[in-house]
Amino acid sequence: MRYLYRPTAVPSRKERRRFCRPAVGVLLIAIPEGKGNGMSNKPKRINLNQARNMDVDAWHERQIHKRLTAYLEQQEQDFIKVYGGDTDAELIAYVHRKAREFHRMPHPMELAGGEYLKKRLGNWDQLARNLGYRPANGQKGRLAREHLKQKIEADFQIERRARKEEKQRRIMERGRAVHHAAMTQKPM
Repeated sequence: MRYLYRPTAVPSRKERRRFCRPAVGVLLIAIPEGKGNGMSNKPKRINLNQARNMDVDAWHERQIHKRLTAYLEQQEQDFIKVYGGDTDAELIAYVHRKAREFHRMPHPMELAGGEYLKKRLGNWDQLARNLGYRPANGQKGRLAREHLKQKIEADFQIERRARKEEKQRRIMERGRAVHHAAMTQKPM
């Protein structure tokens, strides 16, 4: 491991300009030596001011949104694997079964594969009328999405807590190992 900033006895003018200028909130990081590690030998800079001013709530929302879209896409793919070869009549029967189960016409967001069903069967409101139900309003879809988002957010919090506890456990083990090594070292 080599460090990017190693002070010399008398730094040259170029080095002083490069390393001794007041680096407000900029940190240079040590990088592993060698060409075969896939990393460039250029210094990696982290702007500490950006990290300090990071909007944690926005980051949290982005993480939840990523997980929600990934979950919905996976749900769509699973639905297509099972029902992708069905005819339109079979898909309409599936929607009718779900409508009887809900005692109303479900919003596409409430169904697994709702987007696929909308693409295959066309106008959702017209389908509801053909099945003898009132068209689903957007409120149901929004509520279903919010409920799903809350479940994913709870799972995300549990996962973050577990990662933090694991990190704390590793830090404690490292500390114990260092302490043990120091205590078993022979005095000079």
